[in-house]
Amino acid sequence: MSYRPCSNVEEHLRAYGVKFKYHEAIPYSELMEGWSDHNLGRPKARVEEAVCSYADLMDKGSPAPGVVTRKLPGKQGLEVLDGCQRLMGGELLGFLHFGGYIVECSQKTAELLRSCINLRMQGAAPVDEEKTIRELVKRYIMNGNYSQRELAEACGRRVDTIRDVYKTEQSLDRYDNALTKTVDEIGFVPFKKKVSQSMVKALHNKTQSSDWDAAHVPLVKFLDACTRGGYTNGDSKEILSTFTDNVRRSSRKDCEQSYLRNLNVVYQKFPDFARRVTNKKKAPIDKIVSAMRTLVTCCREAVDDNCCVEGEIALSLDEDWREAARLCRQMLTTKYRQDGCFECTKKR
Repeated sequence: MSYRPCSNVEEHLRAYGVKFKYHEAIPYSELMEGWSDHNLGRPKARVEEAVCSYADLMDKGSPAPGVVTRKLPGKQGLEVLDGCQRLMGGELLGFLHFGGYIVECSQKTAELLRSCINLRMQGAAPVDEEKTIRELVKRYIMNGNYSQRELAEACGRRVDTIRDVYKTEQSLDRYDNALTKTVDEIGFVPFKKKVSQSMVKALHNKTQSSDWDAAHVPLVKFLDACTRGGYTNGDSKEILSTFTDNVRRSSRKDCEQSYLRNLNVVYQKFPDFARRVTNKKKAPIDKIVSAMRTLVTCCREAVDDNCCVEGEIALSLDEDWREAARLCRQMLTTKYRQDGCFECTKKR
């Protein structure tokens, strides 16, 4: 047969504490109706590449790990908990029987086993591990009644990993709700680029859960501004602290007003923030002032080193200086036109 018992599968089943037994030749006809369309372990029930790969390996005589099934009540047949792609590969080769395990467990345990088995079986680098864990957290913790430790044990991951994903999903969920309310209330149009998850999580860690209900407008506006300015959690710690500092929570109105005030403080205290958010380029005069200071510093160093220029270099420097002086005179306002300023003696 092209299926065999597998120690990894058995170890996974023992981790759940369920009873199981391996059978060498289970008829395909005993599978539940529509088994090939029911696969909680993957986003798509049928992965064509995987099916063809298993079929090719089995056709060459390489046995696949035994399929994991559970007998449903009555005459509903066997539910596939793991091995849909392997079964489809065998079906493609014309097999009428398969080797696999029949597990005895509750519906609740079966669903969890089916959802988590790919993570445990594929080890440290499964396909879309981050996305899979996020879906598990949403399904079994946020929308279910499992604890973080229970899910961690079920999918073979550290509790810290599950806790971190849970905090991220919780913060994103609160942001989505706040964004919806803000759009409905004031017709807010968010930036086309998706908000940074790290920024949402960082802000979530510095706020209280009640803030996202009372002050959703300024919170959403702040995150939107950070997204427009291209800020990440790493380069916005001082900005985050300023925005979340001294928030009054005696009432919903006080909370919202505190964040609105802090948002204005951020714009005033960090000019570069406002420039990046509005996508305004640095003013030419700022570049000139910076370049002029650098030029003066370089000239002083050259004089201190007793540098002497002559010939074409001297002529070139003289020409550049005269042109710079002429352009600088044009930029001076009447208030600052004084005798001797860039050799300016008349109104231009």
